Amino acid sequence: MSCVVDLRNLWWAYESSGEWVLRNVSLCVKEKEFLLITGPAGAGKTTLARIMCGLIPRSYRGVLKGRVSILGKEVTNTRSPQVLSDVGFVSSDPEMQFLTMSVEDEITLRLRLSGVSSEEAGERVSWAIKQVGLSESILDKSPYELSSGQKQRVAIATAIATKPKLLVLDEPLSNLDWAGAEEVVKSIELLRLNQQTTIVVIEHRIDVFMQYLSRIALMLEGTLALVDDPLNFFMKLPKEFESYVRVPEIVRIWKYLVLRYSLRNENLSDESLKTHITKLFRGLW
Repeated sequence: MSCVVDLRNLWWAYESSGEWVLRNVSLCVKEKEFLLITGPAGAGKTTLARIMCGLIPRSYRGVLKGRVSILGKEVTNTRSPQVLSDVGFVSSDPEMQFLTMSVEDEITLRLRLSGVSSEEAGERVSWAIKQVGLSESILDKSPYELSSGQKQRVAIATAIATKPKLLVLDEPLSNLDWAGAEEVVKSIELLRLNQQTTIVVIEHRIDVFMQYLSRIALMLEGTLALVDDPLNFFMKLPKEFESYVRVPEIVRIWKYLVLRYSLRNENLSDESLKTHITKLFRGLW
């Protein structure tokens, strides 16, 4: 399976600082993958997201070394104004992305820039709003007047309306409660399944994503310290790195089971996790 995002020996430094924010990063994000990138503040996660959606080096000045390929297009050292129309991006600050004075116009503008017809755009707007759990009554409102959670959902709706091949989300759950987060994550997963979209999300809240993830990556000081499938990621996570990751409670239980009953790490799977936890609570050990 080909790489939707292919980063090789990537280094990046913003012109304003001159220091390397990313250091020798290599990563292949495969088609239809759901990858979560986590790590402490200042680790380079947002910068990596900007590179994956083509904002760097197109919209930021700095020094880039290495190779960047997105959806088969080489974007290294290019400053072309052409937008990668098959890539959706949601910033951690949704207000920064708003350009119009109504929710409907906001989503429609992005669709029209992507070449969607006016007739189809109307259908896509309704579809996207419903996907993120909002009512169509919100379409006439100004995005600036919405609550923080609603702004976040509108930004996500705007990104998914184009049905992108690659969707990059930078802390999309930051303003959502647990119920709202679950609803949004499910809509993102449906987009991946139904539209064959590759998902990359930058997040600290791993638990709500766990059942959908292909892999988790930990960034520390501009490098990828660990990349693996979810369960093995946590089994391999060094103890000194645990303070940088919000380990889900279900994973803590699994690690207890592995240590307590000498289970084999290489046999980890969702099904085996359910089986052993069921045995634990039924007292069948």
